[in-house]
Amino acid sequence: MEFNEQLFIRGFNDGYILAHYEPNLLSLVIGKINQANDYFSGLISGQKEYDLELQINDLSKLRKSKNQDMDLER
Repeated sequence: MEFNEQLFIRGFNDGYILAHYEPNLLSLVIGKINQANDYFSGLISGQKEYDLELQINDLSKLRKSKNQDMDLER
């Protein structure tokens, strides 16, 4: 089986968008479908990328908040 990059990219983009707007639907789809193909791999990777970006954003906000608190103490 040959890797289909275009199919993976389409799945990645769909996974990212669904993770943002319809995370429950995406979780349901991923939980129900157990296929190993390029689109489905991209779908899961898109979800993981979105989740990672959320975590990075949360950490950034926490750092800014901590820095502001330290500035107030001075």
